[in-house]
Amino acid sequence: MLSYLHYLISAKTLHDIHSPFVFKLHNEVTLASKHYYDFDEIERFFHPLITDKSMVSNLGAVHASKFFFRPTVAQIIRNFEPSQQIAHLLYKLADFFHPQTIAVMGGNVGLATRYLAKGWHKSRLVSIEPCKDLAQISDSTAQGLPQLRIVNTDWQSGAAAITKVFPQLDFLWLNTRHADSMYTAWQSCLPALHSGSVAVFHLRYRSSTMEQMWQKVIADERVRFSIDLWETGLVFMDEKQPKQHFVLRR
Repeated sequence: MLSYLHYLISAKTLHDIHSPFVFKLHNEVTLASKHYYDFDEIERFFHPLITDKSMVSNLGAVHASKFFFRPTVAQIIRNFEPSQQIAHLLYKLADFFHPQTIAVMGGNVGLATRYLAKGWHKSRLVSIEPCKDLAQISDSTAQGLPQLRIVNTDWQSGAAAITKVFPQLDFLWLNTRHADSMYTAWQSCLPALHSGSVAVFHLRYRSSTMEQMWQKVIADERVRFSIDLWETGLVFMDEKQPKQHFVLRR
């Protein structure tokens, strides 16, 4: 609660932004309320899973700390997939940047992956999901997306697979279930990122460990500037930009 209050106090509005690029991005993407036809199609596609009570296993530490029983598919969507607002943001970011290569670290049931794939239909995607049950669901929800490949493996092996398929990675979505695994995934994918890349971190409820991980990421000299939107954090590798950190209100 205190960290969110600090965010609200620190967050700037559109009129406080002096960077032309960040102003354009915030105005045309993060604040834009445009509703796309694809949103309705994707929501209809995933509607049966929202109430799916099938149980999921092999979640590792999340199984022990978050749940005292095997979580259902519906609980995974509620706890680990992005909210509708963030899913729409991912779509609009893909539509804005037109990334040719997209990596998803933490595919879960494939909801965010589908928004990204629909956001820019010419992109090629690799989605890493360590949980075998969730990877199998992701395979089924990848219906009609021939440009998407689902890989069931650990974070480091997954990052190695990504950098082998994509020597240059344009867009990275980090949605792992722990701050440590998110940082590991980020570090492992760094060699494939370039000056035009953008990485989006799903910071969820901003636990203390997630906040510490985020501060460590944006302090890295390879990150030229970043945008903090509370639930998500965007980092850019553009070497032409001065190192800056923006905290913006949606």
